[in-house]
Amino acid sequence: MSILNVGEVQANFIKSTTGNTALSIDSSGIVLNSNRPAFTARNISATGIPILSGNIILNTIILNNGNYYSTSTGNFTAPVSGLYYFSFTGFTEASASGSNNIEIRLNNTAIVRTFTSETVNNFRPFATECIISLATNDTVRPYSFIDIHPNQNPVFTGFLLG
Repeated sequence: MSILNVGEVQANFIKSTTGNTALSIDSSGIVLNSNRPAFTARNISATGIPILSGNIILNTIILNNGNYYSTSTGNFTAPVSGLYYFSFTGFTEASASGSNNIEIRLNNTAIVRTFTSETVNNFRPFATECIISLATNDTVRPYSFIDIHPNQNPVFTGFLLG
């Protein structure tokens, strides 16, 4: 192992071994990381047809840095190991009274769950979020045991913390 002892390093860019800029520092000292995996997806539906319970797939990309969220599967696939933040928000749409679980799933296993109580023909807001450790190629997705209201813009967001 090598040890580098320096008093000061001055750099505008830090590049990977392939020559791509990994980090840049602007003139005010703000560190930028343009390749950080991050996404936000939501649903846009003019039909008003609910998103059916089960695996939730949101069809409109707001941000998909690195293209790790899939609008065909609803999965985010981790490109690298690390700590990630996720949130899933929206409104449930109940056709019957009862309870509901909204989940964020890691490799199709619930890791965080939000519970709501439903009444017929009523909309209930929900929000669930977590920070989790992922390995390369782990998948994360939202899941619901009740229909999600499509016109209230359900949103699934995630990004690499480090």
